[in-house]
Amino acid sequence: MSFSKSCNNISIDGSILSANCRRPGGSYEPSSLDLNSCVGNKNGIITWGSSDFYYTAREVRLGWYDGRPQLLAQLRNNHGYWGPDVDLELDQRIENKNGKLVYQ
Repeated sequence: MSFSKSCNNISIDGSILSANCRRPGGSYEPSSLDLNSCVGNKNGIITWGSSDFYYTAREVRLGWYDGRPQLLAQLRNNHGYWGPDVDLELDQRIENKNGKLVYQ
């Protein structure tokens, strides 16, 4: 289930994505996911399926596009230069599973 449609109070602090996520019975439970476990930096490009993006990132924040949350940041490339803002649509791979944020 798309986490942005079943969770509220979505926020990011450093690399930690947090939200209150709806459980099957309808109640909400706080949940968090360290995006460092599933998001990486490949020469200034933000990628799924890698790790530790945050250690080469600055200005990490949550943005919204067309009602969907996005991870926004500037990433350092292999030459040490900071690139322009990059974005990653979080609904692509983050889901709410029984009240818990999970990477799929």
